[in-house]
Amino acid sequence: MKERRLRERVLRFLQEHPKEAYNYKQIAKALKITKESQRALIRLILEDLASAQQIEEVRPGKFRAQRQFVEGIMDITLSGAGFLITDQFKEDIYIPPEYVHNALDGDEVRVKIVGYSRGRLVGEVHEILKRHRTVFVGTADLRSNYFLVYPQQKTIPPFIVPFENVLVDDKVKPGDKVVVELTRWKKRDANPTGKIIKILRHDNPHKLRNEIILIETGFPTEFPREALEEADQFPDEIPQEEYEKRVDLRHIPVFTIDPADARDFDDALSIQQLPDGNFEVGIHIADVSYYVKPGSALDKEARRRGTSVYLVDAVNPMLPERLSTHLCSLVPYQDRLAFSVIATITPNGDVLRWYPARTIIRSRKRFTYDEAQEILEKGEGPFFQELNWLNSLAKIWREERFKRGALNLESPELKFHLDIEGVPIGVYMYERKDSHFLIEEFMLLANRLVAQKMAKTRYRKQPYPFVFRVHDSPPEDKLKEFASFVKSLGYKFRITKPENLHKQFQKLLKQVEGKPEQYIIEQMAIRTMAKAEYSPKNIGHYGLKFKYYTHFTSPIRRYPDILVHRILWSAMNKAKPPYSYEKLAQLCKHATLQEIQSLDAERLSLKFMQAEFMKQNVGKIYDGLIISVIKRGIFVELSDLFIEGLIPRESLPEPYIADPENFKAKAGDLVFKVGDRIRVRVVDANDEEGTITLELAE
Repeated sequence: MKERRLRERVLRFLQEHPKEAYNYKQIAKALKITKESQRALIRLILEDLASAQQIEEVRPGKFRAQRQFVEGIMDITLSGAGFLITDQFKEDIYIPPEYVHNALDGDEVRVKIVGYSRGRLVGEVHEILKRHRTVFVGTADLRSNYFLVYPQQKTIPPFIVPFENVLVDDKVKPGDKVVVELTRWKKRDANPTGKIIKILRHDNPHKLRNEIILIETGFPTEFPREALEEADQFPDEIPQEEYEKRVDLRHIPVFTIDPADARDFDDALSIQQLPDGNFEVGIHIADVSYYVKPGSALDKEARRRGTSVYLVDAVNPMLPERLSTHLCSLVPYQDRLAFSVIATITPNGDVLRWYPARTIIRSRKRFTYDEAQEILEKGEGPFFQELNWLNSLAKIWREERFKRGALNLESPELKFHLDIEGVPIGVYMYERKDSHFLIEEFMLLANRLVAQKMAKTRYRKQPYPFVFRVHDSPPEDKLKEFASFVKSLGYKFRITKPENLHKQFQKLLKQVEGKPEQYIIEQMAIRTMAKAEYSPKNIGHYGLKFKYYTHFTSPIRRYPDILVHRILWSAMNKAKPPYSYEKLAQLCKHATLQEIQSLDAERLSLKFMQAEFMKQNVGKIYDGLIISVIKRGIFVELSDLFIEGLIPRESLPEPYIADPENFKAKAGDLVFKVGDRIRVRVVDANDEEGTITLELAE
């Protein structure tokens, strides 16, 4: 056995048994190694690992795993278990529910490594360094001299709120939805202590639900007075000095393409054919950084929020509406400040040259995606020639990306038909078409060009600190889980080197195209991927197959884009970097966390709306696809609706035995496997909890 392999086995053995100390003979016996030369090598390996402080020698000749402490961000699952997201390890560290203690989702914590199980490190929360949020929504229940507030999040125990900690003018009644602020929760405390700071009462149940979702995911629902006053101070008209400073592009036909319900337009396009047959393309982005200055009240609030949050029936903007839907938005027929990428591109899609510029533009037309798509399909309509040129270039780039190994993990998006009161009366799957891909490719181009430029920019011979959008290759443990999952459905997925994995994904996705299990395999493939994040350290973007990538194109709704605009402008002027590497690392970590929280909010909104829609369909029978099995029961996706519900174990034949690792469960004499098609009846839909309960129909 090679020394490297033996070293890994010895270290893993000690990590799997962290509480005990062993000598080399005991380890050799446990590893079933009998050769004297190998046993002697184990002794040397132990001494070497101890000197490298990877293990500790507790007494002469006796060694155990180093009790290592790791810092990171907690990601809590619905089951109450957690994962520590940390830069110190490539893979997340698993935290069993009993070891989470009083840590909450998003908290910055210190974790002690306590073992190794099923191919991953296991940890225990040792200390909470910083709470991600301290404000929660719950239901008030009156006691003799205090309130108990039961949080929306079931994994958090009730808050104890003494009467003197009720800081609202109105009387709190049992059953009220209230906002409670955490004031104390020591490790030894069974319950957190808090104070009630707001009662949530709305005539409109959808507004109440949306406010609860936003508070629960850590987003403020109101802007500070200082930020609103700052936004109101900007004049409606662009100051004359800006016309003199900027490149005036108002003579160039510019247009926007956005969703039908969009109110903030932060990107626009232009294209002109040059005499030599090449194209001059303009990718024009709202110049939010002109209005949002570093250190201002607007900047502090945008940084705190990190992103706009898009719920099913509402938007919680990152910036006040005066900026997001008026002054910054690239609305038609109005002069607007922009930060533009101007590129000369051949008909074959080669970028010959490009430059960034602060500009003034005037949009000539506002297209919805459907309107632009109709013009492309009919071959006539406003700006057809420009749309056709852009579409041709976008198709070339899209095809090249996938040839390079970019992953195509797109699936139709679930949308709702809402009545005038916002009640869902129908669902449909919205598929992206050429008009969407057109915009996507040009935004990818701008992001990539800016990242390339900044990656090569130096200040006093040092790299210019910058914000990259990075995406690592999939973690090995998730790949193994994915391979096991698709195997249970009768498919093969071979785990290879990261640079070759895309071929395996592409091969599998082609095999399942058009089959009932396509959607579930695509969703599992997405979950297998590492999370994309913001970082001053560039490692490239695995999913897009770009060596350099950033976010430059959506500054109205993403704070990192504002940072990128500031840094790019500073570099263009050969000025000192506006942020240090360390400061950017802090800002990137927060922005990444806020992005994750916004996705959680969007998922919750979708879940509640699905449950509200299914209230109208209680009693109906649907074809379904089993998508997961857990101890609580079987999750089934309703095939025509792409809505999922749970068959609780109580309604299944006894005994119910779940085998999640092998993606199957047994209930009485029945065997259920992930991927099986079954017929189910809708028993209940609870739009307050966002749950849908099913039962077997056959």
